[in-house]
Amino acid sequence: MKYLLNKTFDHAIYQGKNKNKNYFEGWYFKNVSGIENHIYAFIPGVAMQENGDKHAFIQMIDGLTASTHYFSFPYESFSFNPQRFQVSIDKSTFSDQGIKLDIDQSGEKIKGELYYTDQHLFKGNVVSPGIMGWYSYVPFMQCYHGLVSMHHQIEGSIHINGGNYSFDNGSGYIEKDWGRSFPKAWLWTQSNNFSTPKTSFMLSVADVPWLGSSFTGFLGIFLHRGELIRFATYNGSKITECVYNDPHIRVTIRGKDFTLHYEGEQKSTGILKAPDKGSMKREIAESISSEILVEVKDKRGNPVFKETGTHAGIEMVGDIKGLFNF
Repeated sequence: MKYLLNKTFDHAIYQGKNKNKNYFEGWYFKNVSGIENHIYAFIPGVAMQENGDKHAFIQMIDGLTASTHYFSFPYESFSFNPQRFQVSIDKSTFSDQGIKLDIDQSGEKIKGELYYTDQHLFKGNVVSPGIMGWYSYVPFMQCYHGLVSMHHQIEGSIHINGGNYSFDNGSGYIEKDWGRSFPKAWLWTQSNNFSTPKTSFMLSVADVPWLGSSFTGFLGIFLHRGELIRFATYNGSKITECVYNDPHIRVTIRGKDFTLHYEGEQKSTGILKAPDKGSMKREIAESISSEILVEVKDKRGNPVFKETGTHAGIEMVGDIKGLFNF
């Protein structure tokens, strides 16, 4: 019962204790060094196929070269803390306090520790236990999205194939997904490297299966001066504009108190694996070296924020034009 309560109100905690098939769960850790010369994302997770085959994995993407690696481990090497967010795969450990890496596989040797401080962690409540609002309670969703840390400071270093990469005074971001499959189409973008310190932005727009049909759902989170501003399907926000000319996209969302204008252009991408009914057989292109423009105005049209975010993540998968209904 204690584990059930813990995971209900802290979605960072592993959600799949009683799952055995047709399930995945993964956490996304993006790390940018202080002088912005190293950018690495690590994705630990578990995948359980329909036939019951399952394994643990750690994915890695180098933001500068767009090279990617998929490290597979026996499912039994995965463990989790039922009281707080901490997961381990083989000799590596991941939490909102930092990561410890010890990987020696397929000719790749990765070892080191990164320590996270000054985290802006998302904490849920009864009305909105997760960043998805009341949708968090719906039991049959294809995919759930969680926010762990919008922004934090990094200290430490990682050794990769003999090279030493310092992340001192760096910045990081953590989110997660879990469920059966990723959507058939989606836009995802994120950056927390703006001129204004401790600013972070994430936008996800996806095709959401619902009662035999589907709808376009979205979730935009803007962290500015300690305040989280949400643009989401569940709070009545509306997408009022989308212009898509691959690799460029422009989206405008109008909320109750603020209007968001976003522009992004996807740059060099690496191929990551994504789940389909618990099997990591899909391949998606992700960039974490793009630039995005984020502009926010209040309901009177007064400017609140307008800056370019660097080292931005962008994924545009599937029928983007159909996703935005144009």
